[in-house]
Amino acid sequence: MTERAELEALAQRVCEGLAKRDIEQVLSCYDPEVVLLVPGAPIVQGMDGLREYYEGVFAAGVKSAEMRIRQVESLGDALAEVGEYRMALEPPDGEPFEDTGKYLVVCRRDDEGQLRFWLDMVQSDAAAA
Repeated sequence: MTERAELEALAQRVCEGLAKRDIEQVLSCYDPEVVLLVPGAPIVQGMDGLREYYEGVFAAGVKSAEMRIRQVESLGDALAEVGEYRMALEPPDGEPFEDTGKYLVVCRRDDEGQLRFWLDMVQSDAAAA
């Protein structure tokens, strides 16, 4: 399997986990030393912080997500990926909406050789409030 195919499979797995509201599947896509940078929030570090973040995403009513890889670069033992995302949400107390944006992730392999999201930065296309 090519590195790009591995990254596409990883992206598919996290998106499927979001759609199924399966937090364990989503978390399994990340490195234990994950660092997540999202707009309007402090830095998220480690699995406990990541779990808290995704609990909030689920509470916000995520219904589906898609990731489209635009560029892949090898960084020695890691891979950098640049792409675009789309996420459909149906908040419990609001109107359904769709968020689109871009992301930059650096993935590294775990002890079994599987790629995991390690450094993850997301930026919505929506104008800042």
